[in-house]
Amino acid sequence: MRTDVDLRHHGDAEVGPGLVDLAVNVRQGMPPEWLAGMLRDSVAGLAAYPDPSRARRAVALRHGRPVEEVLLTAGAAEAFVLLARVLSPRHAVVVHPQFTEPESALLAAGHTVSRVLLDGDFRLGPVPDDADLVMIGNPTNPTSVLHPAQAVAALARAGRTLVVDEAFMDCVPGETESLAGTRLPGLVVVRSLTKTWGLAGLRAGYVLASPELVERLASAQPLWAVSTPALAAVEACVSPRALAEAEEWARGLVADRECLVTALEGLGLWVVPGARASFVCVRVPDAPRVREELRSRGYAVRRGDTFPGLGPDWLRVAVRDPATTSALVSALAGVLGSPQRSSDSTVHSALQRGEDMDIIAETIAAIRPLDEGAMNAAREHQDRLTKPRGALGVLEGLSVRLAGIAGVCPPPMPEPAAVAVFAADHGVHAQGVTPWPQEVTAQMVQNFLAGGAVVNAFARQTGAEVRVIDIGVKAELPPAEGLISHKVAHGTADMTLEPAMTPEQVRQAVEAGISIARDLVAAGHRCLVTGDMGIANTTASAALIAAFTGRAAESVTGRGTGIDDATHARKIEVVATSLARAGLDGATDPMAVLAEVGGLEHAAIAGFILGGAAERVPVILDGVIAGAAALAAAALAPAVRDACVAGHRSAEPGHTAALAHLELRPLVDLELRLGEGTGALLALPLVQSAVRVLREVATFDSAGVADKA
Repeated sequence: MRTDVDLRHHGDAEVGPGLVDLAVNVRQGMPPEWLAGMLRDSVAGLAAYPDPSRARRAVALRHGRPVEEVLLTAGAAEAFVLLARVLSPRHAVVVHPQFTEPESALLAAGHTVSRVLLDGDFRLGPVPDDADLVMIGNPTNPTSVLHPAQAVAALARAGRTLVVDEAFMDCVPGETESLAGTRLPGLVVVRSLTKTWGLAGLRAGYVLASPELVERLASAQPLWAVSTPALAAVEACVSPRALAEAEEWARGLVADRECLVTALEGLGLWVVPGARASFVCVRVPDAPRVREELRSRGYAVRRGDTFPGLGPDWLRVAVRDPATTSALVSALAGVLGSPQRSSDSTVHSALQRGEDMDIIAETIAAIRPLDEGAMNAAREHQDRLTKPRGALGVLEGLSVRLAGIAGVCPPPMPEPAAVAVFAADHGVHAQGVTPWPQEVTAQMVQNFLAGGAVVNAFARQTGAEVRVIDIGVKAELPPAEGLISHKVAHGTADMTLEPAMTPEQVRQAVEAGISIARDLVAAGHRCLVTGDMGIANTTASAALIAAFTGRAAESVTGRGTGIDDATHARKIEVVATSLARAGLDGATDPMAVLAEVGGLEHAAIAGFILGGAAERVPVILDGVIAGAAALAAAALAPAVRDACVAGHRSAEPGHTAALAHLELRPLVDLELRLGEGTGALLALPLVQSAVRVLREVATFDSAGVADKA
């Protein structure tokens, strides 16, 4: 058995009398009384041998599978032991970091195990082609990373057994990335009921697999392996009542987890981004000392060095209520000997808010400067690659910045990417600034959903996903696959006559953009791309750019969709009139500027950029609409520009002004003026290439190539 790490070390070894338990990922205060009552009632049947038939049928019904595809087990750990006993893999692979019992069980059964170690932000990568057994967790313990179901399913193939540990999937609202209801060749899903319902001492779980494999596993299982109380728990915990309660808890967990992440990041610590389970994984300098000192102050956290792929500077921390988080962070600040950034009102509100956290302030507080260590490592690595120094020009600087965004070198590949097309209408359309009818906004949304727009074509070419968000289309859009409704209003007001939006509408739109960014990153997207749709939105963009840069209306107002001279002159007049009405000279509140002359999509894109920056993923900006929104985002949080990549320079003069103000260099300059996200998508392969150089190009030493003298 391998002895490089202690695979049998688990969080329960960290806890003890008088310690606040942040080491074990079992939900506290459980089980609820209705479940405890059922368990007490089951004691009356202990004289009889356990009969799993009812619980087995309940699990089958819960996942829409035949009962022959369900095996009940004494927790997930027994399932891994049974799989190790029954399967005879030639090449077993365990994807780490993850729960260590799968590898431990395989080794105990005499199998040789290969490890695939995920790095960077621990997103799923390839496994060896010849692997005939692959084991992976989702969400993964200890990183809390949720892999996209599509990416996990892609590992399945004929002749391979793919085991997916979904012990923490019920932490995810809607269980969006679960494969429990999916049938694929060789797919095995392992579930546990002990985490959410506080039943670790009862041992209850199950396996979902083909009838043939279930039969083989059952033949290797001792008789009556699952006790009568455990069977009662299984049946109860997959009931509609329990599922509804678990869903409500999972949604509440989101706020508590955000509180913990924000507080830890407020101490300058790096938390694995996109956490979706009931714990987070955090990198802490001198973690063994920190863990012991926290223990002396009454807090137990889980060491990370017993997970293959993590080192001594990692800890796993369970998500608890905001009050417990506040106390933990205070203790941790004392141990680290550094002042809490929670003295800022934004982080302080994160610790106190519970359900009422100011999402915008919390997001801004999470945005950090570029990681200088990662950038220096990227520069040094570039200099060792088999090419003349600086030969890749702008791409070299881009690769360094991408490392700084991610906080690691090499940075993760910025894929898959998602383009979020925010659609909204504008009241200023009534002023004759464009010959296009306002109905085109809704019509183009339908075109996006049908896959017939340029953005769809470019997205297919680059492998990006298109998400369409109704943030303020005037028309009522029917529900449709691929359409996300965050409608704040049916368009804006006419900004020549009154503020385009109320402060509350601006806030809602910014929060919606943040939410979309978070959801996309949580779903596994590693690069965000801005898109937009809204007839007359270049007029509002020109007004925003003039307000944020101090430039005159005529210098930033372009021809949009190709208007004639008379309409262009009218458009300039409208922008100047709107600015004069709003009296924005010297305005310092970016939310107020958005309210006066912005659009709902501008506010949402600003939030989208903020959300991406907080999640430490690159955000590729499209044209003038994105440029105007980025100015607002940068006014709210200056460090946000570090996460922005200017995909292209549009033909609109305001876009040039916005990029100059943001100090961003565009990757593409093709005189585009379409919007939708098209220019940014054309730049996506360049961004990916910048990272691929760091990850794949050989160094002089590794290739045996002589460097210059």
